[in-house]
Formats: sequence, C-alpha cells, structure tokens
Amino acid sequence: MNGNKILITGIKGFVGNYLRQLIDAKFSQAQIYGIDRTSKPNDRESIALDLLDSNAVNHVISNIHPDYIFHLAGVIYSQDWNALYQGNVQTTRNLIDAVSESSPHCRIIIPGSAAEYGNVVKGGLPISENCLPKPLSAYGVSKLWQTIIAQYYSNKNIDIVIGRMFNLIGAGVSENLVIGAIVQQIKKIKSGQAEPKIFLGNTKTKRDFIDIMDACNALIHLALEGKAGEIYNICSGGSVSIDKIVKMIIDISGMHIIVMIAEGLTRAMDIENSYGSNRKILSDTKWKIKISLQESIEQMMREI
Repeated sequence: MNGNKILITGIKGFVGNYLRQLIDAKFSQAQIYGIDRTSKPNDRESIALDLLDSNAVNHVISNIHPDYIFHLAGVIYSQDWNALYQGNVQTTRNLIDAVSESSPHCRIIIPGSAAEYGNVVKGGLPISENCLPKPLSAYGVSKLWQTIIAQYYSNKNIDIVIGRMFNLIGAGVSENLVIGAIVQQIKKIKSGQAEPKIFLGNTKTKRDFIDIMDACNALIHLALEGKAGEIYNICSGGSVSIDKIVKMIIDISGMHIIVMIAEGLTRAMDIENSYGSNRKILSDTKWKIKISLQESIEQMMREI
C-alpha cells in the first residue's frame, strides 16, 4: 500500500480510527484520505461529505482517484428501516457507481457483519461464508442488502471484497454493545458515580469476539490478498459466554462488583451461541490473530 491512495469512509468512527492508525504505522508512504459526515475548518484528516449526495461523491472520487477504499461509514444503532437503507445500502451504491465511472482500477473493501447470518440451524456452527443468511435484526437485513449490492457490482467487474466482522472488542467500543456497556458501568462505579452493581440482560449467550486491531489487520490483508467478489469471515473461530467476559472484566478491575440481571435488558429473540469459521481468510491471506481476549480486555480497562 505504500505509495497508494487510500480512502476511508467513516474515518472518525470506531473501526475507521483504528484502521487509519494501523495503515499509518504499516505504510508510512501511503496517502490516506478520510470521509466523515462533518469536518472542522482546516481538518486535514477528513473531507466533509454526505455519501447520499451522488454528485458530491462522484466529485471526490474523481479528484482523489483512490487505489483502495475502505467503506466503513454506515448506520448501526437504529431500528429505522429508511435510515438503515440510506446509510448502508444507498451510500454503498453511490460510492461504487462513482468508482466505476472514474476509478475502475480501485479495490473496495466492505465490512459486513455477523448480524447477516442471524440464528443458524442446529449443528451449523462454526458459521462458514456459505451459510444461508437469516438476519434477526433490521440492521442485519440492511448489511445483507449491502452485501448483495456489492456482489451485484462485483459481477460487473468492480473489484470488491467483503469482510464479515464478528463481535469487535477494544478500547473505545460503543456502549451500545454489551462489552462497551459493561466497561462504561464499571467506569461509573470506579469514579463513584454508581453503586458497585452491573445491570445486564442474558449473560448465558455466547459470542465470537475479536480485537479491533486484529479485525483492522484482517481488512488490510483482504485489501492486499483477498479474492475479488469473495466474502470472508473476520472472527476468532470460537465463542465465549458473556458470563465469562464479565468475570474477566471484574477480575481485572480489582473491585467487588455484583452482577444484576435486568429483565428490561433481555431480548425477545436472542441467539444462544454464535461463532464463525475463519478457515477461508487464513487460507487465502497471511492474516493471523495476534491479540488474545485477555489482552483486549486488559487494554480496555487501562483506558478507564
């Protein structure tokens, strides 16, 4: 990637920020351009751009002529179908259309989501890329639609690779996610703003967690080594219960904290166990998992 022009949409988001830092460290000669919804005056890190404005998107792409695009911008924490469609599907169409017009050599990396798979049939674990998606959430549907759009353009010879990311963990993870919510509650307890109690929903569920840096490394490997038109799981290949995660976090905190189960935080439809197969990405690229779950949690706890 050294000497290449790299465009990151959503550069100020959780994944975008880590990816920018990682590319900076690995490829010092790369030219990194960022896109964000808003940008302050003299902000050299990002271009203020509404990805729903197709003319503006065309203008930016034709000016930059990127070699790689990491399309990380999107809508996550919403139940609004229109917002999810516009933020995850329409923006993707606009971006790919612009690339096809002025930068057909560009490779586009789109991060999918484990939410696309939903609840797999009994015996269907680990989840492979060939698993029939059955999303349980509106967000999962929108990401699956994004994937289908990407595959449609791939069939038209646009260079696209999709990396389906499972549950990300790392410092700065959103408190809308269970790990982020736990860390935020502990932060309040530590500062004296709350009693030594954590309120959670179903802690018996198991999920596939992967460190944000490992996930960003996977995106880079897919950009360099992934096969065009393919979908790759970005996952650890195993699952851990929320119970175990909570215990690890509390142990590292060194505090005596009581875990309270709150019925209002439980979901009507929850997946008991979910983890992916990473055989494909390990086979097609040189990517390897380098950061353990313990190390991820320790890093998060150092930030509070």
